[in-house]
Formats: sequence, structure tokens, C-alpha cells
Amino acid sequence: MKYLKGFWLLVIAASLAACIPSPSLTPAAAPVASDAVATDTPLPRAGINQRPITGVKTALLLAAHWPGDRELDMADLYETSFSGKPRSLTHYLLKASGGKLVLKGTTISARFTEPVPPEGFWGEISTGKAAARAQGYEPDDYDYFFVAHNDGVGGAQGSMPGNNIVMRDQPYAGHYLWAHEFGHNLGFSHENKFGGIFDTYINCPGRGLDIDAPTGCATKRYGDSGDPVQGSKSVQALYPAHNRWYAGWLDDTQMAVIKQTGLYRLGALCSAGPQLYLLDRPGSNATQPLQIALEYRQPGPPYDNFPANDNRVNGVWLRYTTLTTRVDNVQLDGTPETVSTDDPALLVGRVFNDVAAKLKIQLCSNDPRGATIAVALDDQALPTCAPLLPFAFIAHPTLAERTSHKPFVSGTGLPGTTVIVEKIDDGHMVGVVGSAIVRADGQWSTQLDQALAAGPQRLAVYTTNPGSTNGASGYSQVFTVIDAPPAAIVHVPANNSQTAPYPTFSGTGLAGAVVLIREVVAGQPSDVIATALVDEKGNWSVQSQTHASKGQYTVMFIQTNGDRQSTADPTRSFWVTAKARAAP
Repeated sequence: MKYLKGFWLLVIAASLAACIPSPSLTPAAAPVASDAVATDTPLPRAGINQRPITGVKTALLLAAHWPGDRELDMADLYETSFSGKPRSLTHYLLKASGGKLVLKGTTISARFTEPVPPEGFWGEISTGKAAARAQGYEPDDYDYFFVAHNDGVGGAQGSMPGNNIVMRDQPYAGHYLWAHEFGHNLGFSHENKFGGIFDTYINCPGRGLDIDAPTGCATKRYGDSGDPVQGSKSVQALYPAHNRWYAGWLDDTQMAVIKQTGLYRLGALCSAGPQLYLLDRPGSNATQPLQIALEYRQPGPPYDNFPANDNRVNGVWLRYTTLTTRVDNVQLDGTPETVSTDDPALLVGRVFNDVAAKLKIQLCSNDPRGATIAVALDDQALPTCAPLLPFAFIAHPTLAERTSHKPFVSGTGLPGTTVIVEKIDDGHMVGVVGSAIVRADGQWSTQLDQALAAGPQRLAVYTTNPGSTNGASGYSQVFTVIDAPPAAIVHVPANNSQTAPYPTFSGTGLAGAVVLIREVVAGQPSDVIATALVDEKGNWSVQSQTHASKGQYTVMFIQTNGDRQSTADPTRSFWVTAKARAAP
């Protein structure tokens, strides 16, 4: 088996500082006061305000020691960075991204006899890279390059956006310092573009339960406890929802820009349902959007570790945001009558009013699964929180469609309501087998929670909403659940092609089925190196999270449907020759 697990390597290097020319003090190399070291890295796609960082990424960390430094606790450094344990950087990113970003790290060390480079951040990065190369590690073969040393003063810096971090402290509060600086690498700022250095609107005016913003609000620095880039280290908060959208961790089914007055439902972050709504404000356009972001959280220890009765898991968070070459946020304090900003969420019954944007938002209800909000645009009246519900329409599966045991079901309904899917037996609804939240565009889709038996099947759907009577039932066409699935179709990799050390596999198959990718050794199936769910459109794709050393490999693709699997399993042979690709 040629797949290698990640490892931690400690090497002592001789001084290299004397061999490294000092960088010229250009604007890019001059000492930087802020911990966010701004770069001019353009967006990957002009006009698309996202900077996706997904898949398996690699990082090289140099544990450095310059004269006068304190000794790093190497075991603790590993625990907080690449260990994969809860409250490490790698675990944090895996959770915050919903599994879409997997960071693989390697740690080496070097001791220097010359003083720490006077140029600061870029000097430490340059010197560290030279030390790594002297040990046979090419930093440009990794997506990220970090330097850690303990200078006794503390602090850290990260390029924004970029792929470098300098840690000048023993990392503290678990992942916190890493998450803060890696947030800068992703393009998350705390020096916003809203006219000052602040991150929360406080003491906003209002009448009764109404809150008016942002005109008339005061401001506060470091008041956002739901964002490690802007808030306190005492709460292990995951990045805000719109930051995750910017990083490519949410897809179009999880985010929408609200364009019309109505009810909308937010699922709890990291769970099923819409994760983010954005509302445009005056002056919004494709290159400089000025928006309001809405999200809803629930406790998920060790992150978002709020008590169950805490304001922050019983209301909706609102942030003013600009998503361009970086992310700039200002949180709204939804309880301006209190001094603290640790209770920022808009609670049930309260109304947020942005006069300039001509919009209002009211939280109608919430539970552990999500929150229902009423939104009024263009100075319209807020809609009722308990509307009369129409019936839900089910579009798929279609008549005589052949499906897996757990098919995808989809249709249309009233935005913000929840669609309940029930199985039909002998003409009667006999039990819930799935549910879905109707998105802002009126579409809903879900894969059934429970497997259906092989043969003809029919489903019923109806809508629910807190305070409303359930809508009338709609019914699917009769479809057929098959037993043994056909062979998976493989598109990538092509036979005898070349791949990177973390190869990607993709193709088509039976919607709802699972494709297993097994290595073939000496003509026999061996370890499963990746699995992929076939989506509702019949497509599947997965990147292996296991490093492959250089050489030739053969893999087999097995499509499974419940406890049955395909009988004809295609194979592909490929060569791993490429090095890890550096981040843009």
C-alpha cells in the first residue's frame, strides 16, 4: 500500500540567516503593524465575489527559534495545528467548512544564530522558506507556509488574502489564534470599509421592540463573539455564514439573496436547510455589494459553545457586510438596551428596520432546527408570521422513474415553510420518511431519511409552519425503487492519466446511491480510499483525503444501493507524478 498518512517531522537546521539577502523595503516587504497583512491578490473570477478554498490543501509549518526566543512546546504546537483533534486548526476548518476543506500539515523545525529579520512578517517568511529548502522541503510545493516562534512578546500575523502565517507566541485558546490568522488568509478582515475600525453597531435607536439601524447607532471594537476574526477568544465560534459562502463552503441551495417580501426559513448553521440569506442595500452592485447577512446558530460543542438559553442560539444574527476582494463585517447588536454585545441576536417579536434600505425583518419563531423570519422590502408591510398554507407540489420522482432505496425528492412550495414527506401504503400515509425547507426561490429538495423497499412506491407531501394549519397534501407519481444498481460511470481520471497526490474521482450513477473507490493491489480489491454520494442530478465527485506517493495505481469503482452493490465494477489506472499545488 503506497498511501501514506500525515506525519510530524522535527529537524534541527544550522543558521541560514547569513546566507539570505534581506528583502528590499518595498511596500510589500515593509514591517506591518496590523496582524492582517493586506495583499493585492485578485479574485479568482472577476466580478464573482467569492474566493473558494476547498478540497485537500497542504501546509508546511516551520517551528523556528531565533536568538532570544523562548522554546516552543512542540507537542502543544502540534495539538493546536495539525493533530485533527477537536480545537485544532485542522478540526476547526473541517467543521466550519462542512467537510469541504481538509488541511493536511507537516511540521519541521530550524534554529537560527542571526537575529530575527528586521523586516518583520515577510522577512520571517523569507528566512523560514530558505530554512525549509535547506532541509529538502520546497515551500512552493505546499498550499500554505507558516512560521511559528515564541518571541516573548506575542501576537501573530496572516496575509490577507494569502497563504502565509507568522505566529510569535505559543498558540493559545486551542485553535483560536490559528483560526483568527487563517481567517485572514481566507480574506476575512477586521479593518472594515464602513468608515472606521469597529465591528458592532450598538445603542441603536428605536421605538418599543423596533430597532433602527445603522443611522443613529454608536460603534464598538471587538464585539462580535460569533466570529474569531473579530471577537473574543472565550467563545470558540465558527466563521459566520457569509464568510463560509465567500470561501466556497456553502452552495446555491444553502444561500439566497432575498428579492421579495415574504416568509423565509433559516436552518441552524452546520445542519439541514438554508444557511444564509443576504439582502441588498442602496448602492449594491456586482463589484461592491453592500448587504445584510442573516444566520441562525445552535450549540455544537466544542464550537459555538453557547448555553442553550443564550441569546445567541435563540435569535437571528444580522451583520452588515461587503464581499469583494475581502470580507468586511459589522455586527448589529439586536438588544441595544443592554450594555453587553454578547446578546446580539434579534429575538422573537423584535423588528429590525433599515430606513435607508427600505426593509424590515422580524423573527417569527425558532426551534433547535431553525428560525422563521418575515421580511418586507420596498417599505411594504411585514407579512403575517402564520399564513394560510397552500399544498406542496412534488415534481420528482417522475412517473416510472427508477430510483435508489433512498431517492431524492423535490418540488415547489411556499418559501420558508417546511415540507414533510410521508410514505404511502395501500392508499394511506403511514409515516414520515423525510423533510425539507422550501428555499427562497420556492424550490425544495431532500434525500429520504429512511430506505424504501424495492418495487413500486408513491409519496405524499404537505407543508407546515409554526402557528399555521398544515397545508393540503400533494402526491407523487408512482415510481420504482430498484434493488441491484448498475455499474457506476467514471469520467475522471482517464485511464493511464497523471494525477496529483490527492486524486479526484468523478462520474455519474444512480441518484441516492454511494460509489466506493477501492485500490486494487495484485489484482484484488484492497482499501477503500474514498466514497461519494450520487447527487439528485446523477453526478458524483470526491477527492481522496489520503496522500499517494509517486507511482502507478489501479482503483475499482463500486456503486452501492443499500446492502446491494453493482456487479460490473469499472477500473482505472493512473500515475501520481505531480507535486502539491501552491495556493494562488
